[in-house]
Amino acid sequence: MNQIFFTGMTGMNAFQNKLNTAANNLANINTPGYKPEQTRFENLLYTPMDINKEGVLSGNGVRQSGPALDLSQGSLIHTGNPLDFAIAGEGFFAVDKEGVTEYTRNGAFRVDLQGYYARIVTNDGCSVLDRSGVPITLDLRAGSGQVDYDSIKDRIGIFRFDNPYGLERTASGRFVPTDESGQAYVSYAQGKEEGTVVFSGHLEVSAVSLGEEMVDVIKAQRAFQVSARIVQTADQLEEIVNNLR
Repeated sequence: MNQIFFTGMTGMNAFQNKLNTAANNLANINTPGYKPEQTRFENLLYTPMDINKEGVLSGNGVRQSGPALDLSQGSLIHTGNPLDFAIAGEGFFAVDKEGVTEYTRNGAFRVDLQGYYARIVTNDGCSVLDRSGVPITLDLRAGSGQVDYDSIKDRIGIFRFDNPYGLERTASGRFVPTDESGQAYVSYAQGKEEGTVVFSGHLEVSAVSLGEEMVDVIKAQRAFQVSARIVQTADQLEEIVNNLR
């Protein structure tokens, strides 16, 4: 009887995680450059139902094997803002967050004025890095004292990974490298022979598909209800057995 409880419990946990993943994807449907996660499941170990018979196995439930990144290219929209940048192809922008380099596809940047200098930053104040991993700054004392937007595009660093699917998402929605992804390296071509192009005045929209996510939510809800029903039925059977004693 405990095995029935365990099977139902693992199903409830797994599909609750799937609902959480779908909810997070839907919450970021309007976040530029957002890459959704997909939930993967795998069976737990099977055990023999009868030690005297071979080939008859009983399952022990399911578990989430880990989220899988969907790095599909999002559509590019024209914004006209010279501080909006979009990557067509592989690669990530790099930003400095309190000494830690994080990587993102969200190219919605802004200017942070500091006296005669200006930094290019994200909406949460993280410095955008160039190809050398150094924050991009502009000297306003040169020329007309205005921001030279045309020079920003050529200075922004684009970084790639041998296995970008191994990146780890941070609380900010950006990514940090892992042993599985490998370390970042610079895409010097910026879109020539390496197939990566950076567009200014554009943003990459979220790669989340509203239709697919809603279907996943409905399927996960139904599966969660079935798993909960298994636990409820097992509890009723346990009560019947106890009353017979």
